[in-house]
Amino acid sequence: MLKKVILVLVVLFILLQFFQIDKSNPFSELSNDFFQIQNTPKELSATIEEACYDCHSYKTEFPWYTSVQPIAWWINHHINEGRDELNFSDWGNYSSDKKKKLSEECSEKIIQGKMPLSSYTYMHNIRIKDPKQRQLLANYFSSLQFNTVRQEQEQEQEYE
Repeated sequence: MLKKVILVLVVLFILLQFFQIDKSNPFSELSNDFFQIQNTPKELSATIEEACYDCHSYKTEFPWYTSVQPIAWWINHHINEGRDELNFSDWGNYSSDKKKKLSEECSEKIIQGKMPLSSYTYMHNIRIKDPKQRQLLANYFSSLQFNTVRQEQEQEQEYE
């Protein structure tokens, strides 16, 4: 009986491998990318790209284990959710209010340790594990909130 159960599970696992996820990244205008718009310090740019861009942009790099089902489905779900919440590739398409809100949320979630997801940091050796780097990144996103408000005020003055 146990052999039959194992055989069925193995066959099921093999069949699942025929249902792969789409690993292509959608096209996006480079001019809308976060780094094209924000003047991010080089060290922080590397950290943001390393810790955030796989799930929050159209620059996802799919690791080898995204070829194994059902793991790939789970990861793909996280990527789609991440892009729906915040997509750095579409940063230029966001309103000032949305940029301010997203910057605030980024800062809060980084400080609280909610982002990046622990499952992501477990599988990737990224610098954001360092508390000092986490604080620097949170401070940077906090500063974006105020820069967005200042940019809005400057634009209003130009129109007066």
